[in-house]
Amino acid sequence: MPARLSYVLMAKYGGVKEATPDAIQELSRRLHDRGVSSCYIGRNPGSDLDGFIRISDLILRKGILPVIELHPGDPAPLFRNLAETCCLGTLPVSWSSGNPAFGLEALLEVINAAGRNRLPLDLLLDPGSPPPGVESISPVLEPLGALARKYSHIQIVKLVSMPGVGENPALEKDALSLFEAVLKACPKSKAAVEPDIWMASEPARLIAEDLGGVTVTADDLAQETSYPGVIGRVHTFAGSIGMEPMSRLPLLPLQYRKGWFTFEVGKVFDAWVDRNAFRFYRDRPGWLVE
Repeated sequence: MPARLSYVLMAKYGGVKEATPDAIQELSRRLHDRGVSSCYIGRNPGSDLDGFIRISDLILRKGILPVIELHPGDPAPLFRNLAETCCLGTLPVSWSSGNPAFGLEALLEVINAAGRNRLPLDLLLDPGSPPPGVESISPVLEPLGALARKYSHIQIVKLVSMPGVGENPALEKDALSLFEAVLKACPKSKAAVEPDIWMASEPARLIAEDLGGVTVTADDLAQETSYPGVIGRVHTFAGSIGMEPMSRLPLLPLQYRKGWFTFEVGKVFDAWVDRNAFRFYRDRPGWLVE
């Protein structure tokens, strides 16, 4: 089992109707008070990426690091603007009844556009039930691995669902086999799983050393607890097996030191790096003026 477990706590942005300067100002105030560095901007497939780039810019201007949900088919020309306003994208890669729920060319175009514009990615794997066999996903693994090696921008590969966990060991094993195959194709990426999977599955705990982005709601943040939402249960469980989870910023320290972000994003990172909770990030990129 990995010696450490890390995660990044994010507030989940509510939607376009809440994108007023006053609403974002109130959200940022609450996040600063709770020490939550990041805001996760969820999107539906096919939604207007340009509009969400503007929301990302508003959030960044309030000193919060935006993380945005991307989808296969998002227009590649917009990624240059996107990379100016946020620090990280998440990209679902899912299957249904063994078949891909994505177009391979559309998926690869988004991964390539992110790398070309220096936007790090977290891949979110949903193997479906039953998961596809490892042999059947080889058409995905080869080009995915080529792009991962070319840009080194896929920082996390995260398993977000596991059929059969705690009930059907065969399904659980198949999901983990797919997970490990994608990790092998992206050898510089860190393995992550959803918090509930990490707590429920010992085999998953043996692989994963990170939980990726863990979102919290406004109600979670309003609770007077040290660890809002599901992350409180993670800390309790981890303590029972002798571990202490560690909060981090949206980019892993190695990705942060690589400096793949704009100066405006870097200034917001700088403000959070100076907090004691994130002191292990203080080895800043060489180009970032202090």
